[in-house]
Amino acid sequence: MATNLPTVIRRTPEQLREQRCGLLAAVGMDWENLQERAESYSLSPAELEVWHTIRGIDYLLTGEVPMP
Repeated sequence: MATNLPTVIRRTPEQLREQRCGLLAAVGMDWENLQERAESYSLSPAELEVWHTIRGIDYLLTGEVPMP
């Protein structure tokens, strides 16, 4: 009998940093540029997804709630 248990993905801080760098490279921006574009609501849907993912990674790395 199968149960619906949540999936847990475990990553080291180094793996999270590598993922963060890879996401920025995928959209061809550095963090500052991505942040500026997010603040002016000028991100594409794919870039917005990267923005939210990086904010989640930053939370996991620092424990600080990211500013909107």
